[in-house]
Amino acid sequence: MSNKWVKFTRDYHLLPFNVHERAKQMLADGYIGQNMDHPHAEDFIYLAADDPDVEKKLPERGIGFWRWCDLKYRAWKARDRLDRPEYRQK
Repeated sequence: MSNKWVKFTRDYHLLPFNVHERAKQMLADGYIGQNMDHPHAEDFIYLAADDPDVEKKLPERGIGFWRWCDLKYRAWKARDRLDRPEYRQK
């Protein structure tokens, strides 16, 4: 395996936030994926909050999930700050 490939795979797993800390913050704020369509979003948030090494275990799809989850979480917080009505439950 070339050094270039090792660097790519190592850098690919870096997210602009720590998944464990973000999941704990989400739970503290009361966010459990209310505005996400993923059937296991709440479970993934609980699991990440419970495991400090969760980032090292994420597959490629897991990284994409956490990027999307972070976006939805930030939108949920902005919606609250702007006094918008809560999301309708589906």
